Amino acid sequence: MPGRGCRYDADGKPGSVATAPFPFPGLREFSLVLRLDTQVVQGGTNVQFTTTREANLEFCVNDNNLSDNKGGYQINVSVNQLGPPATP
Repeated sequence: MPGRGCRYDADGKPGSVATAPFPFPGLREFSLVLRLDTQVVQGGTNVQFTTTREANLEFCVNDNNLSDNKGGYQINVSVNQLGPPATP
């Protein structure tokens, strides 16, 4: 949340494109960002994505001043792991 009392959900600031010093330039300001190793995904209130890498899923906030934040997100994660085909 910016210091002007604005409030954003996981979608962040509508129509924005963050620049430095935001940690994820090119993604929406004040939004949820998902990171798996080097794969970075724009998060939001209804996001699905596919990864082919095995890594820890990190939940990040694209905010240039974390010290003025209040509140939080509720995050629900659902995994559909399609392993290799079964061998007869």
